[in-house]
This record gives sequence, structure tokens and C-alpha cells, in this order.
Amino acid sequence: MVRVHPSGTAYLDAGRQRVITLGRLGATRGARGPRLRGAAAPVTAAPSPRRGPCDDLIRVAARARRRPRATGSWGRRDLNRHIAPLGASSPLKPADIERAQADIADGNTAADIRTGARGRAIVRGGHAAARAAITTFAACLAWAKTRGLIDDNPAAGVRKIADVKRERFLSEAEAARLLATLDTLQTRARISATFADVIRVLLLTGARKNEIAALTWDELDPERGVIRLRNMRAKNGDKVIVLNPAARAILHARPAPRDLCLPPDTAANTPIVGLQKPWSRVRAAAQLPGLRLHDLRHSFASLAAADGASLPMIAKALGHAHTSTTARYAHLADDAAQRVADSVGRRVDEASRRAPLTLSSTT
Repeated sequence: MVRVHPSGTAYLDAGRQRVITLGRLGATRGARGPRLRGAAAPVTAAPSPRRGPCDDLIRVAARARRRPRATGSWGRRDLNRHIAPLGASSPLKPADIERAQADIADGNTAADIRTGARGRAIVRGGHAAARAAITTFAACLAWAKTRGLIDDNPAAGVRKIADVKRERFLSEAEAARLLATLDTLQTRARISATFADVIRVLLLTGARKNEIAALTWDELDPERGVIRLRNMRAKNGDKVIVLNPAARAILHARPAPRDLCLPPDTAANTPIVGLQKPWSRVRAAAQLPGLRLHDLRHSFASLAAADGASLPMIAKALGHAHTSTTARYAHLADDAAQRVADSVGRRVDEASRRAPLTLSSTT
């Protein structure tokens, strides 16, 4: 059953306890996209109850040894919520992708979607959303072309919207205040022990949220004090996360009745969800406005650079596939190098003052 709300948003009831947003009426300019070789039907831009707009590309990309970003759940979200409602001409042209990017940036794909009986997803546009969606779609098309599934990649050469950096680095004092706030809120039962431990481990390891939220006991190597993530769990292939004593103590203190190291407080043996709400409470109590969970990863790199760690070592600790990704922390490493140089200069100067040089008469 298709239901059209007065706002112009059409929903498809698939006979289950959820609804799927098809998009706003009049927003779709076309329904066809690039055709796969040997496929009976083109990749459709309009979502259906069972298949997304780029499921064929995502399905074949999932066979890759190192899957592109578009094969993850976040990639499906970008494609289904931003690319699908806009549509495209057939065959797909670079102008279609450029126009889609502009429309997403202008907020034309914004929607309020019900994701279940009590679930809700508010989709917003903007420059960041446009860049992420087009990057995801381009990854699908590039992978399909290298495998001979499509003749041309219309996304090649399309200039993406400039990436706006929103990095925030915690100082040592702010990091200490954050940890103290977690202890206080946990003692007052305003945040669960699981949520608090996840936030602590994110700060202490620089790991990504999903890497810790879905951590299993099998991935924890207590003898070597590391976490070993397989290809399917890490963004850039197999990854080793080295645990410092503080992070190791937190994980070892966790009960182990289930497969997950940090399971939800409910009986479900699934990774925790809904971390954003308690995080907002912690952020407000710690007086750290605007701090994102992902900024804890940046803060880890910042504190490492302040301690004199080199960029290659920071890249290895964060699991970056390319050191160029770590270049954003170059100024932090430069600051650490400057402090080292200043320290050496002071020591030499102090030594020269204690023992001034006296030249002999024959010099």
C-alpha cells in the first residue's frame, strides 16, 4: 500500500511493521541509471520494497577482497537516502552526478523517515552529505568499471565539493575533565557502565566507534595486549589496535557472559546503539560543546603528536591505509618537534652559562 502524506512524501507499506520512504513527489527526474553488462535490467534510481537503487553495483562490489566504501551499511544509506530520490537520466552522464551533488548540498533530499514502530531517521542535506554520497556512488561505479561490469565511469573527473574539516582536539586538561565526568555520571546512574566504557576506550585507543561498539572477545588478544580486527570489521583491511594499560584494564574488567566485550544492558547479544544521546549528556556535563565522538579519535592523534610521536607511528596506531590521511596532524607533529628543539636549546644554553668558554692566549 502506498500512502501519500499532505507534505508530499510517499511511503510504501511492505506489509511489515515498518515503512520505506520512496521520496517526495516530483523530486525524481528519472528512474534509470547505468546498465550493468549482462544484467536483465538497469540499476534503478527509485527504491523498491526489496531492493535499493544501486543494489546490483553493491552486490557485485561486495565480492571484492577489499571492498569499497559503498558496500557498507553507511554506503547503502547514502545511496538510498540521497542518490535514489534524485534519479538520473539513462545513460548516466557526469552532468547528472554534478546536478545530484548540487541538489543534495541544497537540501533537496532532506526527509523525515520512519524506520520502525518507534524509529525515526532525519535525513539532512548539506555540503558534507553531498560529498559523502557522491564519493560513495563514485566508489561503486569505479569498482564496477574495473571489473568490466559497466563500460564507463561517469563519476570520473567529477569535481567533488570541498571537504570542510570539522576537527576538534581535546587538550590534556579537557581529556581529564571528560574522564572525570564519565566517572561522576556513572556513579549517579545517569549513564550506563557500557556507554561510559565505550567512550573511555575510544579516547584511549583512537579507534572508530563501530570497532569498539561491536568488539568481541575473540578479537581481544590479552597476552599481547592488542585488538585484532579482521578485514570485514576494519575499514582498511586487517587492523591491530594496541591497548595501553588503561584501556586494557577497562576491557579486562568487563563481564564475559556473551560474545561481545561491551554488550548492551538488555539481553540482546548485539552491538550497542543509541550512543549519541548519552554522549550529548556527557558532553554537556563536561562543558565540551560541539565535541563529536569521532573527535576522540582526533584527540588521540593530537595527544600522541604532543608526546613526540611521528606521523608514520600515528598513522599505524590509527590504522590509516595511507600516511597522506595522517597529514592533517602534521602541524601537531611540528609543534612537538619545536618543543624538542627548544628543550635542547635551553639545555645547551644553561650548560654554557654554568661553564663559560675561556680562550687560551695562543688561540
